Amino acid sequence: MIRKFVVTLLFLFGLSIFLYPPVMKTYNDYAASRQSDAVSQQFQVDSEDQMTAHQNFIHYNASLSGTSTIDSPPVEANKNQAAHLDANMENVIATIDIPALDIHYPVFDKATPDNLNRGVARVEGTSYPVGGKPSNSVLAAHSYSPDHEWFTHIDKLRDGAIVIINNFEETLYYKVSGREIVSPCRSG
Repeated sequence: MIRKFVVTLLFLFGLSIFLYPPVMKTYNDYAASRQSDAVSQQFQVDSEDQMTAHQNFIHYNASLSGTSTIDSPPVEANKNQAAHLDANMENVIATIDIPALDIHYPVFDKATPDNLNRGVARVEGTSYPVGGKPSNSVLAAHSYSPDHEWFTHIDKLRDGAIVIINNFEETLYYKVSGREIVSPCRSG
């Protein structure tokens, strides 16, 4: 009887160790999606601050006019192994929703190591995600994280898949029309 109990206990312990990573990843992605939903509901509410920020984004995009260079975002290992999604949501500029991948995340301004550890971020030197013909916004996220999906399965997007960007002023719908794998840039 004791042997059966010990074997069962060891089995359950091993099973919990095996299931912990996927369960936590699923939970963290769910929490990020819920947070993104909450952020999205704060957008497009005719706030003076949001209208001003949106106009600043448009003016910034117009000032780029193809003259800027894009620097690779700095990459740094996530030392605490857990993204702090609840921390400082001030620099959220949009949300991204990719239904085909079942992801919905906040988009942070500037692809800093801290922001990339919290989700999707706009690469400096590129346009803000506010739409318009002369703008190209580059959004970056980790393609692997033990704690979140982020852009892990971005390579599974196919032509015709929809990407939804919700910003301060409007909701933008994009259709995937091609894919390109870009190798990481090394500086120095």
